[in-house]
Amino acid sequence: DTFPNLKELNLDWNETMNQTYGGLFGEFFCKLEVLRLCGKDDKLIVVPSVFVEGLRYLKSLSVSNLFFDNEGQYAGTFERLTALHLSKMPKLMLLWKENSEQVKSLVQLKHLLLFECKRMREIVTNKREGEAGDEICFNQLNHLWLIDLPSLRSFHLGNRTIKFPSLEDLNVSRCPEMKIFSNGVLSMPKLERVGLDENKLFPNKRELLLEEDVNSAIKRFWEENYDPCVQQLFTEKTNASTSEAEKKTGVDNLRMT
Repeated sequence: DTFPNLKELNLDWNETMNQTYGGLFGEFFCKLEVLRLCGKDDKLIVVPSVFVEGLRYLKSLSVSNLFFDNEGQYAGTFERLTALHLSKMPKLMLLWKENSEQVKSLVQLKHLLLFECKRMREIVTNKREGEAGDEICFNQLNHLWLIDLPSLRSFHLGNRTIKFPSLEDLNVSRCPEMKIFSNGVLSMPKLERVGLDENKLFPNKRELLLEEDVNSAIKRFWEENYDPCVQQLFTEKTNASTSEAEKKTGVDNLRMT
C-alpha cells in the first residue's frame, strides 16, 4: 500500500525493511515532510540512501542509531530540507563533501543538530585546497548545535570562505578536539553570543569580545579548558598564589601574636 497523503512519520527501522521497501520508499510516502528514523542501541543498521532519496517534499529529517550508505551526500539528497538532526551515528565521519553543487542545495536548511557522533571529524570535508573566491554559504541556517562530538576537529579544515548570514544560535559542547571553526574566512554577521562548554549539553551563552570572531572564541575556550600547557601554567599560578597567601597569613598571625 502507498500513503500519498501522509505528511509525518516516526519509524523504528530494522533490517527487514531493507527487503520490504526495496527502492520504493519514496513512492510509498511521496508527500512526506517530516521523517524520524530510529535504529537500535545494540546494533548499527545501514540504510541504503535510495530509500529516502525519492522524498522530494521532505523538510525535516531526524536519524538516530542508523547509518546511510552515502556518507558525504546528504546535501544533494534533500533540497527542501529545513531541519536535519543526526544523533548516535558511530560511523559517521563527515556530513558533506566540499562540492559546490551539493552545498547549493542547502538553501532551505535552518536547523542543524549533530549529537553523539563519536567519529565525526569534519562537517564539510576538506578533500582539496580551496581556490581563490571559493565559498560555502548556508544562507538560511539559524541554529547550529554541535554536541558531544569527541573527534570533531573543525566545521571545515579547508581554505574556503564560509558564510552564515542568518546564524544567531551556535552551541559547541563536549568537542575537545575542536580548536578552530574554520581555517578560511568566516562570516557570521548576526552572531553575538556563542555557547561553549566542556561538560554541559546546553551551555550558557557567552558574549563575543570586541573584535573577536568565532574562531578566536573557540581557540580561547580550548586553551582555557583543554590545552595541557595552559592548564599547567594556570595550576602553577594558582598554587603560587595560594602559597603566597598562606605565607602572608602566617606572617599576619605572627604579628598578631
